[in-house]
Amino acid sequence: MQALHPTTVVPGHALPGEVADIDSAAYTVEYIRSFESETPKAGNSTALIDAMKALYPQAGGVASLDISAAVAKGDMKWL
Repeated sequence: MQALHPTTVVPGHALPGEVADIDSAAYTVEYIRSFESETPKAGNSTALIDAMKALYPQAGGVASLDISAAVAKGDMKWL
């Protein structure tokens, strides 16, 4: 997406008032890489959630994080 050099990006899980530009795509890439890095370090989904909240205290989408952590740590099956 970044290679297309967009001037506007409309993120699907943005909070009201957030800036919609290419930085939102870079932020998402960074967030996902952090999630992938923290997953093997965390002993369970609660620890993974806590680690991500510590890294990204301003992030919204807590329900998405809860589900993602539960799936990543094997507490929930994803179809």
